[in-house]
Amino acid sequence: RIDAAGGTRVVGRIGANGVVTAVSSDGTAAIYADWGTANGRIHMTTLGSDPVAAPLPTDANQESYEQAGDLSPDGQWLAYISNRTGREEVFLRRLDGASGQWQVSTHGGGGLRWGRGGTELFFVEDEVLKSVRVTAEGNDLVLGQPVSLFEPPTSPAELTFRDYSYDPKSDRFLFTRPPAGTDERREVALSIGWG
Repeated sequence: RIDAAGGTRVVGRIGANGVVTAVSSDGTAAIYADWGTANGRIHMTTLGSDPVAAPLPTDANQESYEQAGDLSPDGQWLAYISNRTGREEVFLRRLDGASGQWQVSTHGGGGLRWGRGGTELFFVEDEVLKSVRVTAEGNDLVLGQPVSLFEPPTSPAELTFRDYSYDPKSDRFLFTRPPAGTDERREVALSIGWG
């Protein structure tokens, strides 16, 4: 709990090198990815007294990796990053793997977030925050043309993940910025034999 009442409790277990990237809107499951592996995959674990973790279905070849998974608000679709084209791009597919996958970005993409009830996806491509309309038709998706919104501030987080949040109620973004001066040249003084 945010107020720390009741202390902490284990709600799920993931691999030693996992990074959690999403929690389902009903709070019953978490999405995480293998971290630092050449062919890492996205997994889901239930949250609760008896957590169960399992890899999600994938269409990717074993030479590529998938990461940064984010669930649509209705829990049916997974947005994620894969390097299956030779560079990191944004993709979409059904969470249960019942259909193909759709490539969203074409010039390298990252920092994906769902917006507006799952009918819109945000991502960063060519250092510009973009939006694309997403329409589900059964097991298929229809993607609109990406629209450039604005150039976001430099992110202190890895480019794949980006460090921002979107509030669909107010239709506003919240970005973190690196502290002033982090781009400045710095010197390190090294003393040898001081001990």
